[in-house]
Amino acid sequence: MTLPVAYSGDPRFLPASLVATSAPDPPLAYNVSVTFRRSVPPGAAIVPRSLNLFGRPLYDARVTAVGALEVVRRDGAVLKRYRAKCVVSKSRTIFSSVSWTELRSRALQALGEAIDAQIRQDASFITSVAAQRELPGAP
Repeated sequence: MTLPVAYSGDPRFLPASLVATSAPDPPLAYNVSVTFRRSVPPGAAIVPRSLNLFGRPLYDARVTAVGALEVVRRDGAVLKRYRAKCVVSKSRTIFSSVSWTELRSRALQALGEAIDAQIRQDASFITSVAAQRELPGAP
């Protein structure tokens, strides 16, 4: 099942059952927000810096992706909303670096998988909505 969805982001991060479309009035809308947070481990000011040579974390990097897929009627009313939140974190030491882009990609991929799992569990509802709207790609 591949369904058209209104989404302006990178299509690599869409759930597997969805495909971005530019068609007017799509029945599905996918929205994502991503936040980045860098935090220093507790006691960082007290612990001697020489412990960093033994692998003590310099800071923790955390990326949180929150997404929602909305099933929308033609009049704009939301019939159903699927939500998910994924958090990816990694500690940075002097021996390992953290790529914010890589963490963001992991969070968005996990978010897409979580939403896709909800879509597959609720396939009968999605199928009925798709049939009513006569969507291309509907089963």
